[in-house]
Amino acid sequence: MGLINELFFGKYDALSRALKRSGAVKVLHIQLSENLDDNGIDFGHFTRLRSLSIQGNNDRKPDFLREIGSLERLKKLSLLNVPLDEFPGWILELTNLDYLMIRGCEMLSIPLEIINLRKLNTLRIENCELKSLPPELKEMNSLKYLSLSDTKINFIDTHFLPPNLEVLNIMMTHIDANELKRIKQNKPILKFDRID
Repeated sequence: MGLINELFFGKYDALSRALKRSGAVKVLHIQLSENLDDNGIDFGHFTRLRSLSIQGNNDRKPDFLREIGSLERLKKLSLLNVPLDEFPGWILELTNLDYLMIRGCEMLSIPLEIINLRKLNTLRIENCELKSLPPELKEMNSLKYLSLSDTKINFIDTHFLPPNLEVLNIMMTHIDANELKRIKQNKPILKFDRID
């Protein structure tokens, strides 16, 4: 099935094979446990790449990550257990993203420049040290799904939430019952992902 996915759908789960046919790759899943040469990956060759998922091991942050910012056509990016202590600036260059997930890191904040990602429909910042949201989120008109699951968030200023937000995931946060009630009163049409 792997070869069929590669040949017909452009889906790759092994970097070594993807590098041999970089112009055909549309979907790529990388595990940082692979023996990766940080200097040997030129993401500029992945001209058709639309979806990239990187699964880390929390041991080291590879140098090649910043090169991902050159993937102008990328629409979906998932970073799982990649050791990040801050929001990567190169992500802000990916202005065609409609889905972003950063999960399992030490990140403390989302930068104000998040508004550069105007096409973002889904934002999942999960399992990290995040404690607050930037007010600029209210300018992200395309954002419909926001997940803050398993973060340190204990208060959400509902004025900062995107105007077209439909679903908010606050599972395993520090938001108590009174705070949840206040959010629901201020945003009565907002749905909560698996919390009610």
